[in-house]
Amino acid sequence: GGFLVKSYVEEKVFERDTRRVLAYYKRAAPNSVHDGDLQGARYLVWKYRGRKDRLWRRLEAKYDLPVKHEWEWDDDLDKEDPEEEEEEQNLDEEGGQDGEAKKEEPDL
Repeated sequence: GGFLVKSYVEEKVFERDTRRVLAYYKRAAPNSVHDGDLQGARYLVWKYRGRKDRLWRRLEAKYDLPVKHEWEWDDDLDKEDPEEEEEEQNLDEEGGQDGEAKKEEPDL
């Protein structure tokens, strides 16, 4: 019975570390080859199994950004810029019913 439990725990740790690497690349190297590369992240975690502290140190040294757990990152990247949202909202407010544009009164 111990093998099944060990395999289950190892798989959960593997998936957690894979999500951690993906979250790190999302902040450290956005829009790069590594950002969102699930297979690459899984390979890194597999390659450094049993030596994950070494993986975290190497990533920190390469990108000069501390490695955090997935839930420790601020969600600033997931939110859009408030000014952009305001502009979009203003565009929506300009249209009247049925998509007709409101007529502006000229300043006298």
